[in-house]
Formats: sequence, C-alpha cells, structure tokens
Amino acid sequence: MGGRREAFDREHFDSVAHSFAAKDVAPSSRPARRLRVEQTIAAVPVDDFERVLEVGCGAGFAARYLRERYQEYIGIDHSRRLIDVAVQENSDDRAVFETTSIDDFEPPLRFDLIFMIGVLHHLENAGQSVERMTNWLKPGAYLVANEPQPANPLIRTARRIRARFDGSYSSEQEEISAGQLRAYLEGAGLEDISVTPQGFVSTPFAELMLKPYPVTVPLCRVACALDDLIERSSVSWLAAVSWNLIGCGRAPASSTG
Repeated sequence: MGGRREAFDREHFDSVAHSFAAKDVAPSSRPARRLRVEQTIAAVPVDDFERVLEVGCGAGFAARYLRERYQEYIGIDHSRRLIDVAVQENSDDRAVFETTSIDDFEPPLRFDLIFMIGVLHHLENAGQSVERMTNWLKPGAYLVANEPQPANPLIRTARRIRARFDGSYSSEQEEISAGQLRAYLEGAGLEDISVTPQGFVSTPFAELMLKPYPVTVPLCRVACALDDLIERSSVSWLAAVSWNLIGCGRAPASSTG
C-alpha cells in the first residue's frame, strides 16, 4: 500500500517534526487542535474505551487530550522524528508510541477504537488501508477518520495559499469528498456509517500559529466556542462549508477478523 506519496510525506514530516509539534504547544492553536480531536471522537457513540489506536499520531498530543477516556493508547506514525517528539512529550504508563506504517503494523490485540486525523488523504490506497485497519477492530468497535473535504471553493483557495507559506504543510495530498469517505468505510464492511462536518472557523487556528498572542489567543477561543455551537446545531447544509468531514463506522458485532 505504500507508495511515492507516503515516502514523500514521511521525509517531509521528518524534516518539519519540531515545527509541526509546536502547533500543539502554541497558545493560539492548541485549543483548536484539541477541539478537533474531541469533536472527532464525539462522532463515536461511546464514552470510554479500553484500547485505542491512533494512526498517524504525529507528536502524540491526542493521547494527552483524551487521557480520561482510555485505559491503553497506542500511537503509530511513519515519521521517526515525530514519534521521537511523541515519546518525549506524551508517553506514560498508558500511552505508547511506535514508528511504523499501516502496512507494517501488526497489533497483538484488537482495539475498541481506531481513529485518525488527516491521514487518509495522504495515502495512495486509502480504501485498502481502511480495510486493513478494520481487521484490527474488536467486534462492534469503531473506526473514525477526520479528513479535509473539497466542497467549499473558498477553503480550497485558502489551502493553496497556506501551501505557499506554511513549511509544515505537505503538498502531496488530496481532499476527500463525503461520498469517497463513505465509500471507504462501506468498502471495509463497516456498519452504522455517518459522515458529519467538522471545523468552520477554528480550523485555521489549528493549522497556523498566529500572532500576536494577546490578539490571536482570545480569537482562537471564540472560534472554538462558535464551532462547538455550530456543530451542535446539526444543520445539513453546513457540510458544504466545513473545512473537514468526520467519517465513523462500526465493525459488525459478529466480526471474526
């Protein structure tokens, strides 16, 4: 399943590991990044999990954001330098990290939840990868993915502008439509599939460390509050103006893997 795009991204994220990890430390972006993780997991109709796997965990800050919701967390990423940061910053007795790819990872036990944020659009064979990850789920467990989507032309333009000025942004990626995301989940045999919008005004804060902090920190907090309010409204047309989509599916209860 690996290919040229994955190899490019691995080298890219190795080269920008520390600046990429800094987004989860900067006060103007951390609240928005935490919100994105929390809203992604909120798509799953379960409050707590025994074993959680994050695919493409980056510097591993999701392990810290979700600390009260799991008993065991494993984060994997193919960037060795990002995993080095994750081990240093976020590992503990319940959270561990491993440098590996989706192709090479062989978990000894299955998971109650597998989640990923901004991973599938980097892959050349996303559908096959979702099928492989589904085999790591316990019967009745959940897989959830947060992905950038192309419905809003203004957001597509903003992404092109960001690619010119943000050194941590990889150009080797594609946006994923709601139909594509649903097709990946259905193709893997998942059930009870939902695709919901995420990120309306907070996403730029999540991706860029905006300054000056006395101005951007309160703006970030307001943006997060607005997004939380908007996403609770469940208005169908909002999907067309969101930055991201969350796809969630459940493994069949009778699955034998």
